[in-house]
Amino acid sequence: MSLRRRQAAAPPPEPADTLAVVVGVEAYAAGGGWSLDGPALDACRFAGWLTERGVPADQVTLLVSPLEKNAAAVAAAAGEVPVRPADSAKVRAVLTELRRRTSGLLVVYWGGHGVIEDEERRLLYADATSDDQRNLNLTVLLRSLRSSTYSGHPRQLVLVDACALPARRAAERLPDERFAEGRPDLWREQWVLTAASPGEAATNDDARGTGLFSAVLREELARLPRQWPPDAESLRDAVLDEFEKLRAAGQARQMPSHLWFRSRGAEHLALDLGAPPGASGRTSSELLSHAEFRALREILDGAPAPQGLRQLFRDATRDVPGCAPPALSDDLLSTVRALRGPVSPRPLFHFLVRLAAASDRVTQDRLWEWLNETAPRWGVELAELHELDGQLRRTHVVFRLRPDLLGEGFQVTGWSVHDAEVRQEAAAGARGRLRGVQCPVRCSSAQTSPRPASSWSLSALSFALRRFT
Repeated sequence: MSLRRRQAAAPPPEPADTLAVVVGVEAYAAGGGWSLDGPALDACRFAGWLTERGVPADQVTLLVSPLEKNAAAVAAAAGEVPVRPADSAKVRAVLTELRRRTSGLLVVYWGGHGVIEDEERRLLYADATSDDQRNLNLTVLLRSLRSSTYSGHPRQLVLVDACALPARRAAERLPDERFAEGRPDLWREQWVLTAASPGEAATNDDARGTGLFSAVLREELARLPRQWPPDAESLRDAVLDEFEKLRAAGQARQMPSHLWFRSRGAEHLALDLGAPPGASGRTSSELLSHAEFRALREILDGAPAPQGLRQLFRDATRDVPGCAPPALSDDLLSTVRALRGPVSPRPLFHFLVRLAAASDRVTQDRLWEWLNETAPRWGVELAELHELDGQLRRTHVVFRLRPDLLGEGFQVTGWSVHDAEVRQEAAAGARGRLRGVQCPVRCSSAQTSPRPASSWSLSALSFALRRFT
């Protein structure tokens, strides 16, 4: 059986076939000005959570560089897990060794300093100095992990507690050690959750000896059901919800960001972790809060994508220059994600109104309930949305005239159409389009009583016009 089929048929991973690389850097070769109080302890705590959940200690690689005052506590917290230094040589050697190993689930955790350069996230090794800021290129590593280079690890969970501030370099660029990138792997799942969005600092609580992200992560992991692997989407939702509460209370300024890659599903690179500050990939500047987007996603998850989804997107963004198209043009959630980027909220809400008009009644009602509650928070007038909805639902009547071979007048065929896409199709083959016009014609069908305009939907009406003058 091919590797692809083995991965597709493989049962969910167990703790016994999980591998983990856990890194925490507190002390840097650059000196005390770079010191952090907490990442090495956080790494040990995370390694302890892994072993407590059943991952064998010899399958957890722990690389830490603690502050001198934390050395004893780190040794005690590590327990049976062997400890190695978190310098560049040791970390690179571990990552290289992983290429020759296999796992049902690969878990990577990193705590320490982080920066962004050229839209790529970098994590600083323990032997980094001011003159030689040795770093792991996280953006490139993630691409490598998704490729055939790491074909033995079909499922990956990556958690990073590090800042995402721009690198402060006067003239020289950061050193960059690339990772081999093989062929794209069609059977790969990668979940990434980072402590901060591009341009933000990740808070480290020196008094408690922990990073804020790591502390929230541990709390939410403890609340999740004791299943393996932990549900990554539930973990993401719980962490983001907690940070929204902390931000609202003024207790946090950062907002975690995530990247979800499923080569067999509808979510491909849901967020670019390396986007520069202020770019559309930045979670904290995206339209909709996490709770709002989650409520919308629950509505759309059960709704079929309507025909003409690409046209709905084009209609909604017609007046938005430079709006990037969705990663998957025929996927509903991918389209909504693309619309969370523009500065103005109108394209997103106009798209949802158009989507509601093209959807079934249940989806319409759920979407409008969400729109009525959410749109005012983003400065979008409900009257504006209802006006657009009225325009989309206006009845359009199209008539086709042909000579009546049995009489002196014309034979007229008419269509009453609501859907915008079908209206265009009907108009393409018609000689004219009449809107809101009453014609003295006799209907040849059995229907004799007038019907409200809103009740017609793609009904073909045949008229025999005895005299047309």
